[in-house]
Amino acid sequence: PLVASGAERAWAYGRAIAGAALASLIDAGFPEAIAIDAERTIIRYVIGFSLVDVAGQRTPPPDLDEIDRSDPALARLVRSIEPPNANEDLFQFGLDLILDGLAARLTAGAPAP
Repeated sequence: PLVASGAERAWAYGRAIAGAALASLIDAGFPEAIAIDAERTIIRYVIGFSLVDVAGQRTPPPDLDEIDRSDPALARLVRSIEPPNANEDLFQFGLDLILDGLAARLTAGAPAP
């Protein structure tokens, strides 16, 4: 919510962490432009998950019986969101995908698109 309501304040509070993360990416061998894009991607990914979590706390649960009748596949998707740790597991899965992609790019020495 802090980032969504005031990006400048969020960056001011998080500049030490952002600077350290950027330095780590550059020290690992990423060119500065790719390191900046990588950090921005990860930050936006984290912000997106945070906003979904906040929105989920304010949204009434869906009528899954109605969804089952009209779209069973969608109902299964909605139910997959509800188990304990579902968001944490999905967050980790997505973050691993991002990090694996960055590692592959670093290993291949591929330039930014």
